[in-house]
Amino acid sequence: MDMNKIKINNSKFTILDALKVLNLNPIGYIIFENLDQKVLGILTEGDIRRLILKKISLNVDIKKYINKNFFFIDLEKINNLKKHQLLLKKIKFLPILENSKLKQIVTNSDRIPVMQPNIRGNELKYILNCIETNWISSQGSYVLKLENKFSKFHNLKYSLATSSGTSALELAIKSLSLPKNSKIIVPNLTFAAVINAVINCGHKPIIMDVNADDWLLDIMQIKKNIPSNTKAVIFVHLYGISKDLSVFYSFCKRNKIKLIEDCAEALGGKINNKKVGTMGDISIFSFFSNKLITTGEGGMTMFKNKNNYILAKSIRDHGMDKSKRYWHTNIGNNYRLTNIQAAIGCAQMERITTFLNYRTKVNKWYKKYLSKNSYIQLHPEPQNNKKTIFTYWIYTILINKFNNLKKDTILRDALLLFLKNANIETRLIFYPLSDQPIYKKYKLSRDLTKANNISYRGISLPSSYNIKESEIKRICILINQFVK
Repeated sequence: MDMNKIKINNSKFTILDALKVLNLNPIGYIIFENLDQKVLGILTEGDIRRLILKKISLNVDIKKYINKNFFFIDLEKINNLKKHQLLLKKIKFLPILENSKLKQIVTNSDRIPVMQPNIRGNELKYILNCIETNWISSQGSYVLKLENKFSKFHNLKYSLATSSGTSALELAIKSLSLPKNSKIIVPNLTFAAVINAVINCGHKPIIMDVNADDWLLDIMQIKKNIPSNTKAVIFVHLYGISKDLSVFYSFCKRNKIKLIEDCAEALGGKINNKKVGTMGDISIFSFFSNKLITTGEGGMTMFKNKNNYILAKSIRDHGMDKSKRYWHTNIGNNYRLTNIQAAIGCAQMERITTFLNYRTKVNKWYKKYLSKNSYIQLHPEPQNNKKTIFTYWIYTILINKFNNLKKDTILRDALLLFLKNANIETRLIFYPLSDQPIYKKYKLSRDLTKANNISYRGISLPSSYNIKESEIKRICILINQFVK
């Protein structure tokens, strides 16, 4: 039985029973149907509250108080749903019926965004300081402060702030001084910035598949089938999911391969007591508005090797000689972060532990309300919780009801629309790179099905620092009603 749908039969259903249903259901209404699933009426929290105020006993059968005169859209009689959107400005929810049976609920409840930044700390104070001192470009003190904070947090010496996560990745690749057209391995399941950075730096990306269980680059596949002339691997800690790369790093060193960690979605993560971003040669981070900390746009590149760091610092500033202004010793670019953006980043870093702890709560809430649904595969979790912390950048689930990719994709897409109509914003998982025509020529093999099985079943759910447990509960109740 759906938590907001009650079938009417000869048995008694009291006001107290209705209250128990609503207590499990933050949607705020109950729909009553007959045994043929035809809608007979509704009751809202307000209706039941008014009955209680009239001192009607909680043990009274509620069926005679059902509201049969309610607003609804009849699909048999209208052709244009837009004409009825004005109704939603007056009422909280609008049932859509076909042959008197419920097809969908459209709601005007408060929108739950998939992600929002939290800039309620010292951000404004530091920004005003930039303006008051006229240091608004990339030359102010906050850039160095942010780099130092980042280095201290990761216990690595060399950090460079950049204009974006993408520029951080391009800077990382360029600092390695690889021969032109070097092969660089990238995962099939990731944001396109990863493969674009490789191409834009004049190299050849090699797309390889991911693991089914953790959604991360399949290291065993690389070890078994490493392409000739491979000079680097970009390992993406996708959706905040992390992997211990110590053994793989040793493998890369033996084979003279550089390991770049893409931690754009995994800042603050820890695996077996090793900070994400400290296990490879170079690591990059993103400070886009939807990341764990934000500067609006921005990023960071971290280095183990001082020479890579010195070269990257020059490239970041047009390849200019540090001691001779307007004299250029390298082909460079402008990858710099502004002082104002860095000021925001400094304020964000002051609360990074708070942000991480709250994301862990968000994960626990989703797990609490979705774990009993056997058709939903939950966001991967670390096996060793004491030594490992996942960032849970954005909580992501897979739909696997039919064990058939085409059918599960159709159900996934219908769920996305259902949640959208309930004012809940969601995101698809990234499309596999190998499915996109512009990147197809870079795939190593035809068998890249693991990424497909994840991508086309996946939904990313609201995960902001601002989200409440009651909102997550509402989201999960809707999901459980739809995927059953």
